[in-house]
Amino acid sequence: MIAFMAFVFVLLFLFIILYLNNESFDKFIGNNVHEHFGIQCQDESNTTDFCAWNVNDKTCYCTYQPGLTRTNFPQNPSCCDKSCAELSEEECNLMPNPQYNNIDYYCPIDGQCKKFIGKTVNNMISANTCGYDKLNYQTIYPFLTKSDCEEFLDPCGLNNNDNYSVSEQRNSCLNKEFCGWCTNDQGVGQCISGTASGPINIYKYNFCQLNNNGTINSYIHKGPSYDS
Repeated sequence: MIAFMAFVFVLLFLFIILYLNNESFDKFIGNNVHEHFGIQCQDESNTTDFCAWNVNDKTCYCTYQPGLTRTNFPQNPSCCDKSCAELSEEECNLMPNPQYNNIDYYCPIDGQCKKFIGKTVNNMISANTCGYDKLNYQTIYPFLTKSDCEEFLDPCGLNNNDNYSVSEQRNSCLNKEFCGWCTNDQGVGQCISGTASGPINIYKYNFCQLNNNGTINSYIHKGPSYDS
């Protein structure tokens, strides 16, 4: 009984010390709450947490950028100051501090250079994202000017309009002479520039093998050469 009382006294003493030191108390309570509920936030001294817009999924989500890697990674939603998932695209892209200036940047997506709001703060530079290529999952990099962006456009990308169904996108694609339909290993299809022999960019889409059956890792082209 005496040992138990001593143990309780020590715990009470530690609690009082932590309480008097607010910073340590907050850290102590915060870390234990996070551990209890399985929430893990990255070390604040070496990361930046912020909301970022997911161009592919059209949602706002909590991210973190470790050090100066200039790449963001998904973060536990509770680690960001805001509830990112509830924000619209415009709200998600707003700067947390009005003293920072926004810039415009352009993304080559679906055959068009789409304009987005960019962040100029170095510790949030990875928020300036264009998403990823749905076929090869490679990052689509942004451009500061529309003219630079237009040099990297794939004209066949215009057939990948989200307003159309996949079958409509595919039919529109295969009616173009210099376009082909590629399907990756996950069964996701997309229209890319190509000829009857295969994709134009064989390095970027080397897995698109000529196969009119439309199976995974396949490439279909139904231009004039198939009608002769």
